[in-house]
Amino acid sequence: MAYCKKVLDFRKLTLKEKEKVRIDSVKRVIRKKESPEKVAEEYGYNKRNIYRWINTYKKQGYKGLQSKKPTGRKKDLTATEIRKLKKYLSKDPRQLKFHFGLWTIKMVQKMIKDRFGKEYGISGVHNLLTSIGYSYQKPLLRATQRNPEAIAKWKEEEYPKIKKEAREEKRNIYFSDESGFQSIHNKVKTWGKKGERPIVEHTGRRFSKGVISALTPQGKLRFMQYDGGMNSELFIKFLERLQAGEEKRITLIVDGLPVHKSKKVKEYIKGTDGNIKMYFLPGYSPELNPDELVWSMAKRYVSGRLVKTKDELEKYISSFMHSLQKRKSTVEKLFHHPDVAYINGL
Repeated sequence: MAYCKKVLDFRKLTLKEKEKVRIDSVKRVIRKKESPEKVAEEYGYNKRNIYRWINTYKKQGYKGLQSKKPTGRKKDLTATEIRKLKKYLSKDPRQLKFHFGLWTIKMVQKMIKDRFGKEYGISGVHNLLTSIGYSYQKPLLRATQRNPEAIAKWKEEEYPKIKKEAREEKRNIYFSDESGFQSIHNKVKTWGKKGERPIVEHTGRRFSKGVISALTPQGKLRFMQYDGGMNSELFIKFLERLQAGEEKRITLIVDGLPVHKSKKVKEYIKGTDGNIKMYFLPGYSPELNPDELVWSMAKRYVSGRLVKTKDELEKYISSFMHSLQKRKSTVEKLFHHPDVAYINGL
């Protein structure tokens, strides 16, 4: 059989064909003193493979390069075992005596073997998890100080009372939060050639902008940018702007940031004669605030831009926020997210 440069696809070769490629490649390097990189390039596979095969040859000879019959695994998990597997996966791995707190393929593989006596390969575990509705995800971080009882009480008792009061007093309910945007986003990624890390030029200067926004379940969105940290004066300024043009009185829901509870803010709200009522979310539970979803979208948008000046950063933030303001249906859909579905009783 003939192999052409960059045409070889190991997935489509038989075991014998794979064995021949391994042995022929190593022979060309060992006997003919050819360059491993050149051999790998001609066959079209990754050069890391040939170095691995050479190491195997040095330890085991050509016998180590021969194809081995795949060791068949035992019968697939039964429906009952899959239900148990899901139950195990819902736990912190450390509860099952693992040392790592996040599930990995190898940990699931070991758990299946230990708990059910059945062996799966890495790809087999991956396919199994996919088939039962699991995917590889970035976990949400939850503060250990959070109080599940307080969160449940907020969803089941406190917020329904606030909602009822707002309806009776003809108020608009706004959820508000602050966030900061950086000129250099450390988590930006791009596709590039392997072994050649892409370079993105920037000024090297770091600057930031603060933004506060508020949104309603009906799709209204208001925002204000500011410099430095949030303080009482800036928060009051935002409250003044929030009331401007608002036909109804306002119920404002925020987190427990000290600024929100400052003496100046309390006095200001008292001076509105009930035009603003403010309530506080349970501590350490930002996921209850739909404004967090706005920041997630906004930061994805801004992080993909090369920002050279503070004015550009402000421009990109304004561009996204103004665009989102015009898409009321998109803002409304944020309230369908599982974490905040309680707001509309979903």
